[in-house]
Amino acid sequence: MKLHRSVLSILSLCAVASAALHSHSVLAWGASGHAIVCEIAWQNLDSTTQEWIKPLYKEKGFENFAQSCNWADQIRSDHQYDYLGPMHYVNVPKDAKKFSEDNQICGQKSCVTRAIHDNIKALNTQSGDQAQALLLLGHFVGDIHQPLHVSYSEDWGGNKIQVMVAEHIHSDHLVESNLHAVWDTWLVEQNGFKKWKKSAKRLNQSINADEKRDWRKSLSPEQWASESYDQVLVIYKDVKNLPPLRKDYAQKNKAIIQERLQQAGIRLAEILNAITR
Repeated sequence: MKLHRSVLSILSLCAVASAALHSHSVLAWGASGHAIVCEIAWQNLDSTTQEWIKPLYKEKGFENFAQSCNWADQIRSDHQYDYLGPMHYVNVPKDAKKFSEDNQICGQKSCVTRAIHDNIKALNTQSGDQAQALLLLGHFVGDIHQPLHVSYSEDWGGNKIQVMVAEHIHSDHLVESNLHAVWDTWLVEQNGFKKWKKSAKRLNQSINADEKRDWRKSLSPEQWASESYDQVLVIYKDVKNLPPLRKDYAQKNKAIIQERLQQAGIRLAEILNAITR
């Protein structure tokens, strides 16, 4: 299984641990978000690619690809996997006006852009633990499309920015949260994407041919990081004066959440399909 040289050349952030939303802990995109990304990918995989990855995610104990993409968060309490921690995100200087390969902070322990490249290479060359490489790739492609995984070490990617949010957008009851958790989970769930299987089907069906074509052309993790950071600049514009986040904040950012989930799924599928062609 060889990746075409031109694609491989295109495919040749430090700030997130767990965050608390209400009474439970959440991670990147939450379980629903990551499952949506990988289910959209699954629905866009060639049959040959599906047959290739089935035994890999089953090897890790999963019945479907969608839920296997949460493995990288599920094992974070296991210290033998501590080395994977920095691979979930990438940082840039606080004063950065844009993201670039030159200003990304990717240390010796890696970052999400480098980790995506490394796991694509492992799958393409059939080297190392193939099952782990697949599950990490699926997860990290999701991570890099969540804007706050491309942000600042000073506030741990928004984890240190405390906010009040409506427990539900139709409720007046407020709970404590933080900006990272809001983007990981609250916006996903409050915009109706909590049920991953139904949400993935709906989101995939709403992607038009032009969008699929354009997103498949952009297979550079650095480009995806740049897109996320462009959103971060908007998100942080009034971050010091954020009122309690309610229905208006959820609705204002619904289109961003939807598009990033869709883009991640289509791009992940294209990468995996390219390996089997």
